[in-house]
Order: sequence, then structure tokens, then C-alpha cells
Amino acid sequence: MQAIKRLQELYYLKVSDNDLPKEFNYKCKNAFADFCYNNGYEIENNITSRMFDYLMSDEAKPAPTPKLVTLAPTPTLASTPTLAPTPTLASTPTLAPTPTSMNTPDPVVQTTIPPEGFRPGQTDTEDSNFIARMQNILKNLNLYSAEMETGKLDQPTLDAIVLYCEEYGLHLDKGEYIPRSIILDILENGANRAPYEQPITEKLLELLHKEIMVLGDFHVVMWMLLIVIVVLLFVIVLIIILSRKTAKWNDYPIAPSYKLDEKDVPTNREMSQMGAGGMPGPTQNTFDADDDATVKLGSGINVTLNISGGLSSGVQRVLISSKPFIIGRPTKNKNEQGCDLALEGDGSVSRRHVQLEYKDKQLYIKNLSSNGTSVNGQDLSDQSVLPISDETAPLKPGSTANADGFALQRGDVIGISGYTIQIDW
Repeated sequence: MQAIKRLQELYYLKVSDNDLPKEFNYKCKNAFADFCYNNGYEIENNITSRMFDYLMSDEAKPAPTPKLVTLAPTPTLASTPTLAPTPTLASTPTLAPTPTSMNTPDPVVQTTIPPEGFRPGQTDTEDSNFIARMQNILKNLNLYSAEMETGKLDQPTLDAIVLYCEEYGLHLDKGEYIPRSIILDILENGANRAPYEQPITEKLLELLHKEIMVLGDFHVVMWMLLIVIVVLLFVIVLIIILSRKTAKWNDYPIAPSYKLDEKDVPTNREMSQMGAGGMPGPTQNTFDADDDATVKLGSGINVTLNISGGLSSGVQRVLISSKPFIIGRPTKNKNEQGCDLALEGDGSVSRRHVQLEYKDKQLYIKNLSSNGTSVNGQDLSDQSVLPISDETAPLKPGSTANADGFALQRGDVIGISGYTIQIDW
């Protein structure tokens, strides 16, 4: 009785069933152990919430008259003859607990725990009805093996199994988790302890032991099948992510090329003198910071031409591709083949004077006029060309390679009669 009183004192301090504090674990453990020992119940280290709730109920409170306290699991089993104290025990004065000493053990009374040597065939009406009820609940649930493995059972089945375990001395691992071994014991051994018209089918037992799935003619181990499914899902997700990224890049438009109108050309500023050939450098036209970017496109390149030395002085931004870009003088006859960039006011500029071409990621210049063209102050003959290489090589007079032309670099200055054109990109 002292043990029950101590438990109730802790309960009234708002002790939580799901999150028992250290105060309950340490201060109440001995009291609870004494109570279970005195009433014939065995425990290990865990205290189930069902036992705790019963000890906190009014039925378990100390009484002035001798009374045997038992862990009756359900109201239906409260009337079980085995749960009630026998007349001989009730009339025995030695069963009354001693209020002065908590350590004085009460007589050990086995109530619902079956005695040693219990065998099928023994007559026990209440026990048979209880097992039949539990088996009937399990039979009508149509449970899957996964639910049986993890203990995810509905509340009626859970209550029946808890009562069964308490009556037959089976210990649950923790909380409301039903171990596999206990379920197998209920289905296999429990069916032999009570008459039942329709025994549990063997198919349910096979599901509990099943670890291999049969797919057609193949026997697949469950964990291997799970790994294959996870890998396939990962591959599918990866393909979807990559396809979305590819579609996103394809949606970006290509920037169009454009030319500056003469009204948008800024004023000229004097460039520094260049050292090649003693030739004074042309003036350089400048832009605002936002206009100084160079855009390279697919098979062409946007080139900035800083023109000085005549009426056509200014800045032109043009797209040069594999199609030849011709620089020359304006044509007066509509039937004559014109040029892409006309230099006005200089009669020595030929109608088709210079050809620019972008090929293999390199900008080439080729002289088309007998009046001559220079690059960085050096004359460029009709057939002279700089050999293609990773680095810029100086123009050597008399070099005769029959390639596409002289390979230009950024900052080179082209001389056409009185005009100078500095290129950049």
C-alpha cells in the first residue's frame, strides 16, 4: 500500500505518461518494483503506461480492509474468477499489508499468469473466451506483413495483444510496439490453448516469415528490390533536372548585330603616337562605358573600326563573318559592285580596296588594290599573309603565303591611302 501511495503522489505532480522525468525513474522505481513483487508481477526496466494508469486509478488506492490488488487489464476481465481473491486467501489475516514497513513483502499471488505446466486441453472458460476474442480480431483485420512487422495495429487488436501478454507473462519491448515474436506466439501457440472453429490461416504466418518476393519465375530478395527501385528513382530525377537546365539555356536569344548612326558618333580625341614606321597614329573615337562591350556571335565577330584622316572619320561597329567585308570608295554607278564600308573624300581609295574576313576564330585582312595597304606601317602586298599561329608574328615584307590574308590582332592599325583604321573587338 505504501508503494501505491507513493506512485499516486508522483502522479498528482502532473507526471507525464509519455515523457517520464528522472524523478519518476529514480524515486518511484523501487516503489513500483515492490508493488509488482508483492502482487506476483514481473518487470524488467520499463514501466508500461497501462500499469501506471491502473496504479493511479481509484481502484488501486489503499483500503482500510485487506484487499488483493491485481492488474486487471480490461473491464471485461474484471469479473474473471481468477482475478478475484479466493475465499481462503480473503479470510487469511496474514494477507493484510503492514502499514509501518514498506519493505515487508505481501504474499505472492498469481492471478492471471498461468501456472507452470499449462497445456492445451485445460478447461478455463474465461481464458478460452479471451483467446478466441483476440484471434477473431486478428483474423478479421486483413493485416499485411509490413504492419505486423512494425507493430502498426489498430486499437482493438493492440488491446487484445496487451491483455494476452499480461496474462501469460509475455513482456513487451517498449510502449505500444508489438514485437514479431509475441505476435507469432499468439497466432501459433495461442490457437492451441482454446477451441476455435476457424484457425488462423497459414497464409498470414507465411507473410510474417516472408523475406523473398516471387516475380514470375524469379525469386527476388526484398532488400535488393528496394535498392533497385531507389536507384531508378534517382536516375529519373537526375534526367529531369538535366533536361530542364538544357531547355533553360536554349531559351536565351542571340543578340543581334547593329551599327551606329553618324548622329550617335562622339567627338574624336587625339590618340597617342604609335612607334611602328614613325607613322602618326589616327585619332580615336570614344564611347560611353555602356557601349564599349564587344559581342561575339556564332560564326562572326562584332568589330569596332576607329576611322580617322578624312570625311568618313568616326567610329563604326560592324559584324564581320565568313562572308568578305569590303572597304572602298563610294560608287556613283548603280551597276557597279559596291562596298560594305565607303571612305569618302580620297580619290586614291579603290572601289574595292580591302577585304576583311572572319574565319576559324581569326580575323584576316587581304589587299585588293594596286594603290597599296599597310598594317601597322608595313606594306601589305597582294599575296602577302601572316602565317596562322597562336601568337601574333610581325609582318615580314616579301612573305608569300597563299592563305586567307594577314591575321589581324586587336589594336592593329590599317592604312588605306590617307585613312587610318584601328580595329578592336
